[in-house]
Amino acid sequence: MVLAQKANLTMASIDTISFYTLTNAFTGPGKFLAISTADSKTPQILATTEAPPTNAQWFLRATDVAPFYYLHTAAGGREKALDVINDGDKSTSIYLRLSDTAMAAGQFWRFDEWPSSGPYNYRLTNNFTGPDMHLDVFSDTLEPHLASGDASGQRWKAEAVLADGGTKSNTIASSPTAEATSSKTATTGPPGAAPTQASEQSGALSTGAVAGIAIGGVAALALLACAIAFFVMGARRKRQQLGGVRGLGLDVKVHTAQDKTMSTPPGYDLGAGHHPAELGGSWEQAPLVELAAIERAAGELPDQSY
Repeated sequence: MVLAQKANLTMASIDTISFYTLTNAFTGPGKFLAISTADSKTPQILATTEAPPTNAQWFLRATDVAPFYYLHTAAGGREKALDVINDGDKSTSIYLRLSDTAMAAGQFWRFDEWPSSGPYNYRLTNNFTGPDMHLDVFSDTLEPHLASGDASGQRWKAEAVLADGGTKSNTIASSPTAEATSSKTATTGPPGAAPTQASEQSGALSTGAVAGIAIGGVAALALLACAIAFFVMGARRKRQQLGGVRGLGLDVKVHTAQDKTMSTPPGYDLGAGHHPAELGGSWEQAPLVELAAIERAAGELPDQSY
């Protein structure tokens, strides 16, 4: 069961992007909280003068209960989390293991500041044993465990692991209240992956976008000019053709379905009793223009009369 802590503590704002090394004031620098490579589950203090190995690099992931976090190692990944061995009583449940990640109170950890400042100014507690039981080390075996009080082994420092294997101090900034949560969300990709940074000028158009808009505008104007020129040339051609026909002195008549009577070409007599519909189609069909005679007169068609 996950419990709610109400202690008036100053919670640190956690960066869930970075990997960290954890050292305490008792053992000093170069001795890191790690998971044993012998069984991949027992916490230990690892002394090394080289870059911290992956079993000594920790990353945090937000739980569903603020302001608690899972503690994972780079070697174990998100499937394994630092946990408290339940001895049946909270006061005697002081030993730790790396267990399968679960919704367990013993896997819910928080970073709080000690009242006094200094490089080793964080205390680590979990939701199972409560705010008075802090991560500590035995003075002889240096085995990590939980203990009450205010001992130097309970004062921890978190340093971000750099790309070259080095570390950087003071990477966890404190927040003003105990109920403050992380200002950054847990990563959804591989732990330690750098987040995509949004551009500070996301509201401005890029140079390429401006150039594309300009080119598109020029192309649209060119297409519009071509369309206007085509329309003007077509209208001019029609006027020239109509003027040529009228220059011959011909009377051009166009018949539409709205005409009540049908005009007949000069020299043709329909005769009494003949309706235009009997001479090759209904009057209600297409408009009729005496173009054949006109075009022959204009010299556009050869004269086929005999």
